[in-house]
Amino acid sequence: MLKLKKAILLLIFTVSVIFIKQNVYASERVIPNLDNKTDENTNLSNKIYGHLKITVLDDTSIPIENVTFHILDENKEIVTIMTTDENGFAISKVLDGGTYYYREASVPLEVIPDTYEYPFRISERNQTITKKVINNLLKKRLILYTLTSGYSPVENAKYNILDANGFIVDTISTDYTGIAISKELDVGKYYYSEVSIPNGIVNDDTKHVFNINDVNDNCEKRTLIKRYASGNLKLTCIDENSFGVMGVTFNILDSSKNILDTITTDITGTAYSKKLNVGNYYYQAVSGPTNIILDTRETEFLINENNELVSEKIFIQLMDIKI
Repeated sequence: MLKLKKAILLLIFTVSVIFIKQNVYASERVIPNLDNKTDENTNLSNKIYGHLKITVLDDTSIPIENVTFHILDENKEIVTIMTTDENGFAISKVLDGGTYYYREASVPLEVIPDTYEYPFRISERNQTITKKVINNLLKKRLILYTLTSGYSPVENAKYNILDANGFIVDTISTDYTGIAISKELDVGKYYYSEVSIPNGIVNDDTKHVFNINDVNDNCEKRTLIKRYASGNLKLTCIDENSFGVMGVTFNILDSSKNILDTITTDITGTAYSKKLNVGNYYYQAVSGPTNIILDTRETEFLINENNELVSEKIFIQLMDIKI
């Protein structure tokens, strides 16, 4: 009987130990590492970032569209670009914490740009820096936008502004963007005329009329499309008897020796190139009749001014053909 009681007690003890161990193991598997999870969330919540919001208005409180801003880091490197919408509003991408600058990169023609760099700092989580910018409008001025026929800006084009009596009241020159802006002008009738233009572009000596009126103090804006000065090459091939040599083909090369045109002499021994802009060129004979000695050397020529015709006479040596 005593042995039976001991056996029962031993069984109860063993079952209890197994039960306790299972619960301990179960607890170890279920309980997460709360410390690690808390640290991770804390790091995310402390991240510093934010945005820059800018509203641009003119001096009459009207929103200005298409004002572009550069956002610079503390090393003055551009990190993002933003442009105002029809409400004069622009917002940057997300910026990490730190010191930044913003500056106007471009404005519409009638707006006076502000080229100063303004600092701001992102120092809090999800911070929004709000700025209001007031740009003064150009009033009662002439704005000239000078471009080539390929729509490249023309720099250093110079213009006189004349009043109704022909007296010069201002002289302006285009900047690297091709823009020239006069001083503020009184209401009245005016003219502008071209004083000088960079070499290679056709000069316009015409006086062009414009008017300044007091309706909304608007500016007078003109876009000028300029043509490059150009000319032609005329080649005449003659033999020892002064007869024209037909069928001689030439390549016209630019200063880098790229082929721009290919021409062939007609029955009179004459060939004309297409229009060539002012500059340095070469011509080179590449083929011809079988009874001539072909000189394939490259010969340089210049187009110096608009509508210039450069004429070159080439003497062709005939072969002695024995029968």
